[in-house]
Amino acid sequence: MELVDRFLSSCSQKASQYYLDERENFQLLVVAAYYVSVKTMEQVAFGSDLLALLSNGSYTKEEI
Repeated sequence: MELVDRFLSSCSQKASQYYLDERENFQLLVVAAYYVSVKTMEQVAFGSDLLALLSNGSYTKEEI
């Protein structure tokens, strides 16, 4: 969530509102931040295709 907070505080007000106004946009932001965090901090990384699968089709691997 620290990555999400940093991202939202560094982008424009309009961009922040885009992610905060719609639940789906905020969820996608959190999933992408989780993916980046795991990719940079863990020894074994997984692909964005796994997160797309875990999202039950809500997001594609390209969106993540």
